[in-house]
Amino acid sequence: MPQFLNMEMGWSGQGWMDPMPSTPPPAPPAPEPVPEPAPKRSRAAVAAAMVTVAADRAVRAVKKAVRKAKRSARKTERRAKVKKAVGKAKAAVKKVVKKAKARTEVRKAKRTVRKAKRAVKKTVRKAKKAARKR
Repeated sequence: MPQFLNMEMGWSGQGWMDPMPSTPPPAPPAPEPVPEPAPKRSRAAVAAAMVTVAADRAVRAVKKAVRKAKRSARKTERRAKVKKAVGKAKAAVKKVVKKAKARTEVRKAKRTVRKAKRAVKKTVRKAKKAARKR
């Protein structure tokens, strides 16, 4: 029954009271407009367009070269900073090693002095002991 809700009762080729569609059939789609052919460009216009494209490519190439150069400069700068830092680190290490060597030498000298003092004290004690025995 729901299919008859949108239908009217009326005359058809068969007689009265036959259901007829109340909505008219859809109109056929409009034909698509035929696009107009593009007007032919003159040789000068084509040449100008080619020059423009070539200029754009050249500009892109220059910009790319500039970017590359900037990148390279940044890398070089970073390398220089790294070299500088490595140089500073090496200098610091050399300084520490030098101080350690100096400390070692000082310790050796002090040890030699202590040994000499002990030897002198020992001989003095022996001399005193021998003097007492006489």
